[in-house]
Amino acid sequence: MDETGSLDILLPNGNVQFSGDFEVEQRGLTMEFTAGRGFDVYPGLNTSFDLLFNRVSNHEIEITTLNETSGHENYVGSLGDVSLVVDDTNGFVPVNFTLAVDYLGHESYDVFNVGGIVSGTDSSEWTVQFHNGTGNWTTSTQFEVGLDNSVDFDNLNIRVIAPNQSVAHSFEDGHKITISISTLDGYQATHDLIVRVPQIHGFELTTPMSEVYGVSPGELITIPIEFTNAGNGDEKYEFEFDDSELPDGWSRTGPTSHTLGSFVSTSHSVTVASPSDAMPNEEFSIYVTVTDKVGNSYDTIEIKVRSSEPVLKIEGIQALGGGEPEAGGQITYIATISNSGLVDAENVQLNAQLCRDVVCNSPTSVNATTTMGIPAESSTQFSFLFDLSDIQVDQYYIMLDINSTGFNEENIDDDSWHVSDGVEQGVMNVDVRSPSVDDDENTDIIAYILIIGLVIIGLYLTKGRSGRRPGAPF
Repeated sequence: MDETGSLDILLPNGNVQFSGDFEVEQRGLTMEFTAGRGFDVYPGLNTSFDLLFNRVSNHEIEITTLNETSGHENYVGSLGDVSLVVDDTNGFVPVNFTLAVDYLGHESYDVFNVGGIVSGTDSSEWTVQFHNGTGNWTTSTQFEVGLDNSVDFDNLNIRVIAPNQSVAHSFEDGHKITISISTLDGYQATHDLIVRVPQIHGFELTTPMSEVYGVSPGELITIPIEFTNAGNGDEKYEFEFDDSELPDGWSRTGPTSHTLGSFVSTSHSVTVASPSDAMPNEEFSIYVTVTDKVGNSYDTIEIKVRSSEPVLKIEGIQALGGGEPEAGGQITYIATISNSGLVDAENVQLNAQLCRDVVCNSPTSVNATTTMGIPAESSTQFSFLFDLSDIQVDQYYIMLDINSTGFNEENIDDDSWHVSDGVEQGVMNVDVRSPSVDDDENTDIIAYILIIGLVIIGLYLTKGRSGRRPGAPF
């Protein structure tokens, strides 16, 4: 290298990269300069080039929290860590922060953009605002510093507005508010603030408990307590059961605690088992007291249980589509059976018989059986088909009965589903009529009559022509 800084180098073929850097003190600051260049070397190349050194941009800043207002006075935290205060409108008092920015960069003038981001599942409901210096609060702002301007900016005012109490979640570590300060060429610095939402506790039944729960003797029932954590934070509920009314032989089991997040709905299960010799319609109550993790108790929940059996009743019958029975044909009937009991009825068998007399002393060969289940306190439609291929035109009776196997006969009503002349009875009279003549058959008969008529008329006219007219010469 000579005195001018020139350097002669012999290089092999290929791509060559040159770079360099140095530091120099300017305006009392150590500034860095860098340069870089590359080109391809090939045989016979004899050239020269310059490395141009440029100052490295430096936008470095340092951010500190100077002040905060509106935080809860009983919470002991730092200037950047506050707890919100509940207001009178089911919300929270906004909290204000003042940040200071110390400029450590090397630019004469530097413009910074400011924005804020809130962490947490409810972040979209929060608002971060900045005072723009003109009396307005906006969601972003700018400020300018630099070596030829001011290197201190201590008036970055920030307002954080939380959503109302029914939306804002309470997290153990609070909500992190990240203030981002950046330049157009990619430099970015962040500063975190912590805003804590005080936890509000609550417990609400999502679905009211049923008036009474039925359980068959020797069976068990799982009763759901459907509830919601109406508070805004993670909660652990304790369930205390008062089983003092539980009769001998009965038992109650189930978990005694439940943990879930804020505003979440779930179900807490209670299982009640009945002995096989339980008294009919035996009834008692289980009382549940719910307490949250800070000791708040809520309204006592009463679970009323009754020993129950299916109570079955035939409500009525009708022909599918409103049709009428015809000799030699088929017809489908729909019978409605209700179960007013508190427990489901399984394998309910309906028997249907076509009879020649009202007490069915003379049954026909037509009968049907269908089996279905009927949920508690509801009804189910049973369908059955009568094949009338061997049935003559006459008056008949449909008799229905429910197979009592597996059920208490006292809880079956199958003899009052039809009313005739004001009298309830378990049969219904039906008239099996002659098969109806369809339109094609009518058309064929008319055609035959027309043909026969035309033949007769033709014969008559032919006979009339073959006779001798009066007064004829021959």
